[in-house]
Amino acid sequence: DLLNHRALRERCAKLLAISKLHNVAMAVLMLDLDDFKKYNDSFGHQQGDEAIKVQASIMKATFKRDTDIIGRYGGEEFIVVLSDITPQQVNEHCQTLLDKWREVNMRHAEGAKHPIMSCSIGAVYAENVSKTSIDTLIDEADAALYQAKTKGKACFELSNI
Repeated sequence: DLLNHRALRERCAKLLAISKLHNVAMAVLMLDLDDFKKYNDSFGHQQGDEAIKVQASIMKATFKRDTDIIGRYGGEEFIVVLSDITPQQVNEHCQTLLDKWREVNMRHAEGAKHPIMSCSIGAVYAENVSKTSIDTLIDEADAALYQAKTKGKACFELSNI
């Protein structure tokens, strides 16, 4: 019951327009379940679906404002778009997501980087969105996600534009 790709893009475009109008900052977070293919291959698609549901419920428990947009970006990738936010709040949200996965304590597959299921997060913070597009924000968050994966997974990387 997360937004699909098309609905997500529509809501993001509206939020970006409102953020530009009111001159407020925005952030985009890309989340990816770590070593999901190994998990799926070891425990089966039904358990894989459970992991995806856990990620969705963690996101819903973390992002509760009416303006917060959460959705599935594809496969085991998720996206969060936030408006009227500070870099410190983005940091806190990212840490909360990681902490909640640790609390879930879901055993991971043999050969996964970490013994329990986790996610990596790439986040971008834009103080001024007047000259940016949602695609730029998503691309930057995706690049930060790649950095988080490279750092060792189960962590987040925040960049500012």
